[in-house]
Order: sequence, then structure tokens, then C-alpha cells
Amino acid sequence: MKSDSVPPLPARIGSALLIVLALVLPFEAALAHVGSLQLTTVELTLYAALAAWGLVTADDVLRGRTSPRSAARVLLREPLVSATTFWTVVVFASAIAAPLYRHEALKFALRSLSGVLVFFAARRLTRSPEVARRVTFALLVGASLSATTALIETAFPASERVWGLFRELSFDTFGLRRASGVFVYPTIGAMYWEAAVPLALVAPFLSGEAHPSKARRRVVIAVATSTLLFAAIVASATRSSMAGSALACLALFACVRAWSDSLGRAAVYALVMLTGTSAVAIALPGAGSLLGQRLRWWRDDTWFGVQYDAPSTPRTVEAAWFFATPVTLRNTGTLTWQRGGPHPTRLASHWYMDDADPHMRRLADFDGRRTELPADVPPGGEVTLAAVAHAPASVGSYRLAWDVVQEDVTWFSEHGNPSPEQPIEVERTSGGDTSIAPAEVAHVSPGPPAPSRPELWRAAVVLWREHPALGIGPDNFRRRYEDVLSPTGAREGQAYTDARIHANSLYFETLADLGAFGALALLGLAVSLALATRDAIRKKDALYLGLSFAAGLFFVHGASDYFLEFTPTFGLCWMLLGLVAARAAPGDSPE
Repeated sequence: MKSDSVPPLPARIGSALLIVLALVLPFEAALAHVGSLQLTTVELTLYAALAAWGLVTADDVLRGRTSPRSAARVLLREPLVSATTFWTVVVFASAIAAPLYRHEALKFALRSLSGVLVFFAARRLTRSPEVARRVTFALLVGASLSATTALIETAFPASERVWGLFRELSFDTFGLRRASGVFVYPTIGAMYWEAAVPLALVAPFLSGEAHPSKARRRVVIAVATSTLLFAAIVASATRSSMAGSALACLALFACVRAWSDSLGRAAVYALVMLTGTSAVAIALPGAGSLLGQRLRWWRDDTWFGVQYDAPSTPRTVEAAWFFATPVTLRNTGTLTWQRGGPHPTRLASHWYMDDADPHMRRLADFDGRRTELPADVPPGGEVTLAAVAHAPASVGSYRLAWDVVQEDVTWFSEHGNPSPEQPIEVERTSGGDTSIAPAEVAHVSPGPPAPSRPELWRAAVVLWREHPALGIGPDNFRRRYEDVLSPTGAREGQAYTDARIHANSLYFETLADLGAFGALALLGLAVSLALATRDAIRKKDALYLGLSFAAGLFFVHGASDYFLEFTPTFGLCWMLLGLVAARAAPGDSPE
């Protein structure tokens, strides 16, 4: 590569802006609206960096450093450049061919283009090892600061007002508060911190050999920084990121143990710290520890459990009558039933017409009257309630089914708990007795349970079959999945309406959105990165290897999550790939 002793001014400005972008990537906050577009802190910095890179490219052309012929040579010689170009072509072709929501697909394709341009900007501006190190350190500092915000959120829940600058909502899973700090979702934050783990391990070792005492200090710094990232991942309760971080530590140790004893030890010690942090979280005292429950992935099906002792003998009531029935509930799950809070647990009821065929019975009232718990009920606990029901206004034969509900979260019957039923004959009213009508209890009926990953993956395959070559258009899975997927056990009129749901897999989402050509383009990116990783191992280049592993974690985690909609994660992924491409480029590669 030809280079001047002092880089031209556009290159220095572009490198500086790329470093700033690396630092601020996690801290995306809305600034202003330009027409229908919302401008954020990250996007403003990104566009400035791309503008500077455009000036650098123009300067290269004017100085004769690059030409259409040399660009074509780069396209043929560098696998990551070829794969990225092919991916871009497929995204735009799919958007143009989208059968529905073409305008939205084109907008997403244009937004995705900014990430691809970050790849090319990073490849050009970080050809100098010193600039590459500075960008890497900036990425690590940004990731560490954002991880600190997640830990602050965990320790001080009242800090929620601060995070409102970066996101609109707080997040929980069945009552567990999941920290995300400055990120819009906990999983997105966890993916960012996970990708930063290899950078944290290699960064202290980028300045060459050191005295043994300094080598020990570098190991301590690497382990301490990675432990900060691990703690934030645990606070986000994202299990796949914990697994990915452990895999990165193991892989890094296996690759460097023969030529860098200090870096190998740092990887092993970091893995020990990750294991210890996870074990402490899983073994938190108390059967109701929500974080411990969340991390015990092998016991997910035991969270919600209830046994009922309720009357089953036929009963006659008057229409629109309030009546009480003794019902005993036993908590056979692993979560404590909370009486209060944002998602209280209550006893509710469903009314069905007592038709001859139980498989064809009609729903009369699904969202029945609530009965509050007298106190919290821990796992193994039992409570007897005077459960109040409100009879239908029309006379006829009905079946009353009791069901525990965690408000705005889930019905227990949707987790394999059979509801006890009682035949009820509703007669014409003679005035009715409303003396035991309970006070009105404010509640929000939970919508259909979120579809599982296997359900979403099957929906992606169904949508792909509609348009196998180029798919249904980029970012259109979330707009189309409800066409082919209905809630399990859905009641009449119930359907999925949440347009934020993705396929929870980079691979299945790509198959549905971009079709077979998109899957082929994604495979090309993965294979090109694998070739670069092999090259990094052969060259014994710690920075090259750390960047390759960091980028590779997106492809690993992508098996169970999708991240290309969110600027911090797709920006980080493309920047890492660009840094890898800069290290992988041949020494005589054109600028």
C-alpha cells in the first residue's frame, strides 16, 4: 500500500470522525426530525464520518491512488469486499421486487446502505495499524461506558428517568427487570457487550512485548474490562450472550496459547470470571430470585405452575348475578405470585357455552372478573380465596373455568395448567343479588402470548416459499408474519399485531426477507470472515484475531436473534468487518 509520511488532511479528518463514531455508537439519542426521518446522535456522527470518507475517496481519485480498474481488482481479490458488495446488491434487488410494503423495504435498504458504507470507510481509513488500534480502543471505551450504565440501572432503579433520553421503555420478563442502560432493548445491549469481549481481551496486548510485571498488569486489565462487560450481560439476563462470551474466551485461548502466554491466560481467567459471575446469579438465594430463574434456561417450563381445588358440581345462578365460590390455589411453579406491583397475579375466570361437543364450544366471556390475592404466594405456598364471578346476562347452560393471570403478562392456562370447570345453569333474573359485588379491579388483559422462536422460524420458512428467490423484501418479516402465524390456543378475534417482532434469527429473517440470494450473500460474508480469521491465526496478529472474533460473534449470536434493524449493532458489525478487511487486504492493495 502506498502511503505518504503524513496522511492528507481529509484522511486525518475521516480517521478522527471514525474514532468518534466508534466511541458514541452505543449512545443513540433522538435529536430532530427531518421530514419523516428521525436524526439521532449516532446517525449524525455516522453521516459526518461517511462524508469525510467521501472526501478521502475523491482525493484518492485525484491523486491517482484509485481508479475503476483498481476498484475492480479489489473486488476480485478481497473476499470480504466481494461478499459485502453482493449483499448490498441483493438487499436493493429484494426491496425493488418486494410484493408488499415496497416503500418501507426501500427505506430500510437505504438505511442499511449506511452500514455498508461504514464497512468501506473503515476498510480505507484504518489501513494504518495505529488508526486501527485507536478505533478499537474507542469501540472498547464506548462498550465499557454503556455497560456501566446497565449496572447503574440495576443498582439504582430510580435512574430510569436518565435512560429515557435513549429509549422509551423499561423491560422485564415475567416480572424480572432486565437492564439495558442506554440501549433500546436488553438483548441489543448484550449483543454489543458480547462483541466487545474479544476486544477487551486483546486490547492491552497491542503495544508489543512487555516486562513480566507489565504483562501481569495487562492480564489484570483485560480480565477486569471483560468482567465489566460480563456483569452487564448478566444484568440484561441475555443467556445467549453469556454463551457467546464463553465461546469467545475458549476460542481465543485455543488460538493464541502457542504464541502468547499472557493473552492465553487472560482468556482463561476471563472465562473463570464469567463462569463465576453466572454461577452467583443462578444461585442467588431465595426460590423467587427472578434473575436466577431467568438464567436457569433448563427450567423455563416451570415458572408458572398452579393446582386448583375448586367445586365441580353443577350450580344454578341468576343472570348477571355476582356470586362467590371457595377456590384454593397452590403455587407449583418457581416464581412468587406478587399481590401488587406493575404485574400483579390474580384469579380470573372464563365463561363458555356448555355445548354438547366440548371441542366446538363457544366463548361467552374470556376476560372474567378478578379476585385479588390477600398476600404474596411463594413457590409451594397455598391460598384459599372467596373467588367472585359475574354470571352472563343471558340465560342458558355454561361452564365456568378458573384461570390465574399475571396482569399484562400471561394466563397460567397457556403454560400447561388445566383450568378447573364447573357447570353453571344461568336462569332468568328475579332482581339478582349484587351485595357481594367486588370493588372494581383495574386490569389489563394480556394479549396473545409472544410466539416462540420455533413458531417464528416456521413462519419465516412459509413466507420464504411465497417468494423463494428474493424474499418478501428487507425488514418485511415483522409486517407479514401475522399473515401466516396465529396465536397458539387463540380465542376468537385474537391475532398478533405487534410489528416489532422479528424472526429471532438472523438466518431465518434473511431467508424470509431476502430469499435464497440473501441466504447465499449471508453465507458469503460468513465464509469470508472465516477465511480472514484463519489468516489472523496464521499471522499471529492479536488485533486482527480479536476483531475477527468480535465480528464473528454477530454470526454466532445471529442464530437466535436479529440485530440489523438497530443502528448501534449493525453499525458495530459493519465497522468490525471493515477493520478486519483492512487487516486482510494485501500489502499492495489500492487505497
